[in-house]
Amino acid sequence: MLSPDRKGLITGSIAPRIVHGSGAERFQLWLELTGAAEPEDLSEVYPVQHGKHCEPLVLDWIERTTRREITERGRFCKHPTLPLGATLDGFRPFDDAVVECKVLGPFSDAQTVGSSLGFIDYYRPQVVLQMHCRPAARGWLVVQQGNSAPQLYEIERDEVYEAGVLDVLSQFHGYVARREPPSPAPAPPVPPDRWRTIDLNADDGGQPPNWVPAIKSALDVWAASRQTHGIHEQAKKDVKLFLPDDMGRVSYGAISIKRARNGAVTIEEKAA
Repeated sequence: MLSPDRKGLITGSIAPRIVHGSGAERFQLWLELTGAAEPEDLSEVYPVQHGKHCEPLVLDWIERTTRREITERGRFCKHPTLPLGATLDGFRPFDDAVVECKVLGPFSDAQTVGSSLGFIDYYRPQVVLQMHCRPAARGWLVVQQGNSAPQLYEIERDEVYEAGVLDVLSQFHGYVARREPPSPAPAPPVPPDRWRTIDLNADDGGQPPNWVPAIKSALDVWAASRQTHGIHEQAKKDVKLFLPDDMGRVSYGAISIKRARNGAVTIEEKAA
């Protein structure tokens, strides 16, 4: 039974199912939330109970290894304006971040590839909801797989994506409140790219970041020296090819060739 502070709200634990679920999955969830069907009894489902049991250990481990305190464990937060809520696994004051913990199988993939949804994108709506209910500047997904140490994955902020998630969750709440079966599942909001893109050839007329001139200079050197580097590497291969098998040391000006006991050949040049 839901506690009074959660009653009538769409909560974080079901956010991924609403955003990413099929039509059948969303309809089953609607039946459960309207009381037309009993939720699945997970008390004897081992992976679920294993995850619940391991969650405190995982959070303690992250806290200990990062030396950053994780507070507010198990705190329930309502969204300030929407009929949504979320229970925090933890909050990290150091970087103003919510922390969501998952214990998954060893073969679950982090990244989405094609139509195969990775666990970062699948659980992204849950962390987004927590960041808006808490609120918080950042969000972390902590994942422990198999017997490997837990890993931290940051959920990047993106206003358009987050607005899309909150809209999908609010719409589903409307279906539940009106006891109206949900419409076909909408396309999930598109998550943000992890990496930014910039074209250094473009001139937007503004002041470029201070790293731009330095990286442009380094790229110019890289382009100018690439052919020379190729010639240098080929010359090194030729030296090793022409060196007689019984020759252990050769001197030429400031350059020396040495053959080690294991047969490895090195070429060195003395500083002027």
